Amino acid sequence: MQYTEDSSSFYVRVPARVLGCLRSGEITIILFPGHGLVLTEPIQTNLVPENLRMPNIAVCTWMRYELVY
Repeated sequence: MQYTEDSSSFYVRVPARVLGCLRSGEITIILFPGHGLVLTEPIQTNLVPENLRMPNIAVCTWMRYELVY
């Protein structure tokens, strides 16, 4: 099996802040806190270490951007 890289998307590390657990098995984070934007993203609980699951904890996450031609 040959691996081909998809050049139409890339990942960027962005600052985030934990908002809280709004659904079972998901933690909601705020992307780009303090920049006047309110972008939230639910992520699976098992992807976040236990000591970073408390509300208002600053974390970094990876976002995938896709290029549109």
